Amino acid sequence: VTRLSADGPGQRRLEEYGRLPVPELTPELADRLLAAAELPEPLEAHCRATAEAAMEIVCALAAAGVCLDETPVYAAALLHDVSKGTPDHALAGAGLMSQLGCPVLAPLIAQHHDIEDPARVDEALVVYMADKLCRGDRRVSVSGRFRASFDKCRDAEALAAHDRRYKAALTAAHTINDICGKEVIPI
Repeated sequence: VTRLSADGPGQRRLEEYGRLPVPELTPELADRLLAAAELPEPLEAHCRATAEAAMEIVCALAAAGVCLDETPVYAAALLHDVSKGTPDHALAGAGLMSQLGCPVLAPLIAQHHDIEDPARVDEALVVYMADKLCRGDRRVSVSGRFRASFDKCRDAEALAAHDRRYKAALTAAHTINDICGKEVIPI
């Protein structure tokens, strides 16, 4: 976007130059962005399952009195793996969303792999937790998800990261379940 202003005849001033427009974030826009990413079908199915899980968590929290902004939650959950296959795909996806004019999604996508504060209930936590509940397009428990990924750990550093992430996911699950007064997140 480039904006010029005119104070009078022949008095033009450059107000803005080269700023990307920020489109209105809607579920339809998120669906179009996912389609444009041309992800492999199994990865797209995982993204859709994650978005569905996120909406269920948002609804459970709302019923317990914790209201979150569902549109960015849906969009971030749907697009969380848009850069899967690139190094540090969470940060790469966050950067891509910022470049595409959806900066509100960046922190949500950036934290879907490692949550900053697993006890703070916000939109990022919901996206993070929804991702942990989906292995491919199938629903799993938190423990089941982490059991399945344990064998990928090849060294002590990977095992430590796995353990840290598992503990964070358990903290997040217990926090959400406690707020809701029921098991929304299967442990």
